Amino acid sequence: MVGRIALAVASLAVAAAMAVELRAERDYQATDDFVLEDAGTPFAAAAADEVEETRDRLERAQSVRPGTTAMLLHVALEIRARDEAAAYALARRATGREPENAAAWKALATVSPDEAERRLAQDRVQALDPLGAGR
Repeated sequence: MVGRIALAVASLAVAAAMAVELRAERDYQATDDFVLEDAGTPFAAAAADEVEETRDRLERAQSVRPGTTAMLLHVALEIRARDEAAAYALARRATGREPENAAAWKALATVSPDEAERRLAQDRVQALDPLGAGR
C-alpha cells in the first residue's frame, strides 16, 4: 500500500514538472512567433499591449529555463519595441553570462551604441563562429 502511494506521489510530481516545462515551451514558442513575425520592422504603436504580454511570457519562461536563449529573444523583442537601452542591457548581460556564445556577441554588436564596443563584439563573433559570422 505504501509503495503504491509513493508511486502515485512520484507520478504526480513528474506530471507537474512536465506541465511546468510545457508551459515554458509554449511561452517561448508564442514569444518567438510574435517577435519574428515581420522581423526587421518595429512594432506598431497598437502592439504595446502585446509587447508587454510577451515580456511577461518571457519572464515566466525564464523562471523555468533561466538560459541565454530567452535573454537573446528578449533582446530581439526590445529592438522591435524600439527600447534600445533595454536591448543593450540584455545583450551585455548575455555576453557576461555566456562569453563563449557567438549569438550573444552578435546581439551586442547589433545594439551597442558604442562603435568600439560594436567592433569588439564583431571580432568576438568572428573568433567564436568564423563560418557563421556573416549570417
